[in-house]
Amino acid sequence: MRIAGLLLRVLGGLWAILALARASYYLIYAGITVTTPLEAYHLEAQFVHLAWRVMAGLPLYPANWHAPHVTNIYGPLYFWVVGGIGRLSGASIDDLFTIGRATSLGATIVGSLAIGIAAGLRYGRGAGVIGCLASLGVAPLYGFSPMVRPDLLAELLGILGFLAMGKGSGPRLWLAGLLLVLAALTKQTAGIFLVTSSLVLALEGQRRPALALGLGGLAAIGTVVGVLTLTAEPELARGLVGEVRTPVNLFMWKQLLWRMAAGGLDLFLIPLMALPLWWQGGGRDRRWAVLTVVLAATSLITSAKLGSDANYFLSLRLAEGMASATLFSWGLGAARKSGPAMGGALVAFVVAGLLTAQGTQLAIAQAAQAAVLQAFYGSPRGKAVLGVYHELYALAADPRRQILTDSGLVALHQKERAPFVDPFLFRIQVVDQRIRPEGIAYMLEHQVYELLILTADVGSPTYDDYTFGLPPLLARVARARYRLVEVQAGLFFFKPNSKADSR
Repeated sequence: MRIAGLLLRVLGGLWAILALARASYYLIYAGITVTTPLEAYHLEAQFVHLAWRVMAGLPLYPANWHAPHVTNIYGPLYFWVVGGIGRLSGASIDDLFTIGRATSLGATIVGSLAIGIAAGLRYGRGAGVIGCLASLGVAPLYGFSPMVRPDLLAELLGILGFLAMGKGSGPRLWLAGLLLVLAALTKQTAGIFLVTSSLVLALEGQRRPALALGLGGLAAIGTVVGVLTLTAEPELARGLVGEVRTPVNLFMWKQLLWRMAAGGLDLFLIPLMALPLWWQGGGRDRRWAVLTVVLAATSLITSAKLGSDANYFLSLRLAEGMASATLFSWGLGAARKSGPAMGGALVAFVVAGLLTAQGTQLAIAQAAQAAVLQAFYGSPRGKAVLGVYHELYALAADPRRQILTDSGLVALHQKERAPFVDPFLFRIQVVDQRIRPEGIAYMLEHQVYELLILTADVGSPTYDDYTFGLPPLLARVARARYRLVEVQAGLFFFKPNSKADSR
C-alpha cells in the first residue's frame, strides 16, 4: 500500500507538471496571438466593426435587409465595453483589435482564477492551483480566447454569477442575479448559467429563491431588451433571435465532434470521472455535477447548427478545472488510505495525466505555430503582405471609391459604407432569402464597383461551395461582369470586363 500511495503522489505530481506546461504554452500562444497584425481567427473583423459602431455612435443593430447588410446576432454588453473603451481613449480600428482581444484574454484568465479560488476554498490550495491550471489550454481556447469576440466575457460573468449564488439568499443572490443577467446580455447562450443556477437551487429544495432568481432574471433580461428595442435599438430583439433560423447541419456537426474527440476529450472525460465524487459529496459539490451535465448537453445540442465551432464547448473548461481539483484532492487523500479508492484514484490520475499530455502537445504546437506566424510577419515577405493590406485599408477608407469585398479586414475600413462585413452570415442569409441584396446585384450588373477584392477566385468551379465568399446569386453576376486581373497577398482582384486591361 505504501508503494501504491507513493505512486499516486508521483502520478499527481506528473499531472500537475503537465497541467502547468499546457497552461504555460497556451499563455505563450495567447500572448503572441493578441499582437497579430491581421485577424486572430475567422471573422474577427465583424466583431471589431460592431465595437466600432458603438464607438462611432451608430446603431449596434442596424436594419440589415437593406444596405449596409450588417447583422448583429449577439448581446450588446461586450460591444458596449470594447466600443466604450475605444470612445473614451480615442481608439483607432487597430486599437479596437487590441482592446477587444485584451478583454477576451483577460476574461479567460480571470475565469480560471475564479475556478482556482473556488476549488482552493473547497479542496485546499494545491487542488486550487490544479483547478486553475487545468482550465487553461483546453482545445476550444485556441482561436477564440485571444480574439475580439464576446464568448469569454459572457462565460466569465456566468461562472461568477454561479459562484456568487451562495446559499441562495440575501445580497449574494442579488449579486448572482445581476451577473447572470449580464452574462445573458453578453451572449445569449450564456443564459444557460441562469437556468442552471435556478435549477440547482430548486434541486436543493430552495424553491422560492430558485423562482426568484430564474423568473427575476428572465424579467430583467426582457425589460432591458424591451426598453432598448423601443428606444435606442429598434432591431435589438430581432437580432437576438436571429440565430433561431440558422439551419442544422449534421455533416458539419459530426466533423466538429470528431475534432473535439481528437483534441478535447479531456473536457468530457475528466468531469465525467468527478461526477460520482460530486454527487456523493452532496451539498455544494452536487452543484458542479448539475452544471457539468447541463453544459455538456447544451454544447452538444447547440453545436449542431450550421457554422458552429469549438467555441460551443468553451465553458466545459470550467467544469474540467473544478473536476481536476476534485480528483486531485480525492486522489491524494486516497494515497493515505487503503482499499478500492486507491485503485480508482490510480486509474483517474493516469487517465487525467494522459489527457492533459495530449492537451500539452496541442498547446506546444499552437505556440510554435503562433511563433512561426509572428516571425513571418517580421520577414520581408510578411511585411510585403502587410503592406498590401495597408494599401487596401487606405483604398477602402476613401469614400470616393466603389469597392466590393468579402474580406472582413478590408470591409472594416469602409466603416459605415461596407455593404457587409461578415461574409459567412451574409451568405447564409442571402441563400435563405432573409436578405435580398438587390442593390449589390444592381451595382455588379452595371459594373459600378470599380474593384472586387475577394478571398477566393469567383471564377473557380468550386466557388459556390465556398462558405466565406459571395452568395451564389451575386457570384454569378460577378463572373459575368468582372475579370480577374491580379492575385496578391492571398487576395483576388477583379475589375469590370470593360476596364480589366487598365490599371
